[in-house]
Amino acid sequence: TPTNPITPNRLPGGSSSGSAVVVAANAADIGLGTDTGGSIRVPASYNGLYGLRTTHGRISTDNMVALAPSFDTVGWLTRSIEDMQKVAECFYPSTLCNVDKMKFGLLSDITQLASHYTLVKQWAMQHNATELALPADIVKQLAETFRVLQGREIWQTHGAWIKQHKPNFADDIQARFDSCKQITPQQVSDAEQIQIALISAINACFQKVDVLVIPTTPGIAPLLTTPANTLADYRTKLLTMTAIAGLAGLPQLHLPMFSVDGAPCGISLIGLKHADMQLIQLAKKLGNYSL
Repeated sequence: TPTNPITPNRLPGGSSSGSAVVVAANAADIGLGTDTGGSIRVPASYNGLYGLRTTHGRISTDNMVALAPSFDTVGWLTRSIEDMQKVAECFYPSTLCNVDKMKFGLLSDITQLASHYTLVKQWAMQHNATELALPADIVKQLAETFRVLQGREIWQTHGAWIKQHKPNFADDIQARFDSCKQITPQQVSDAEQIQIALISAINACFQKVDVLVIPTTPGIAPLLTTPANTLADYRTKLLTMTAIAGLAGLPQLHLPMFSVDGAPCGISLIGLKHADMQLIQLAKKLGNYSL
């Protein structure tokens, strides 16, 4: 596990945490990575960085080892919003967006899952955000929906190789692959219906506002000593948050806005598909929050 340079006694994040740690330690300006279920956004939150999950399919994933192709995206992490924009300009040249009159919408039901709920809501209200909510039955099933659809694709992508070569995985990784293998067609069908309902609900929100605001994570990074059962409950909340952009294929930008007990956390801006640069330019207008 890479050492989190901001809070060494806490987790550094997901599978792109190596890139995040190097940038947070000021050893690099740009951290490259991938985000399927949150692996850019979560390390960004835990290490006090800006982190962008790009619109699904916007940047080519050719020659990248796939995990779950319907959710796999490219992303990057930086200490400043200016560097975030410089990287974006390499992918989205000559993109100038009007962000002066953009309306914020706070997903209150999702926000209530976070320990820094009050900070997020205060920020949203200062920016005249409209309070919105997703249907409760959808919110309850977000984490499981993502788990099922991602797991089905993981097994489709890697299952044949695993069965042929029988690699020796760590126990927790073996358990995850075993879970993927056991997903049934009925589970997939049910999850696809929830995904469709979520996309419809999100589109309804975007009829009222231009950008959705949520906490990126349920709070600051968990301690390295956090018990496994506590961590499992935390991950369910975390996946409920990260699944929104993943299931809808939307861009999401983490802003390192807050510090709680000396550890970073923040908010995310979720935009419509292909609004990647718009989110960055909006964040730049809001101000630089780098720690």
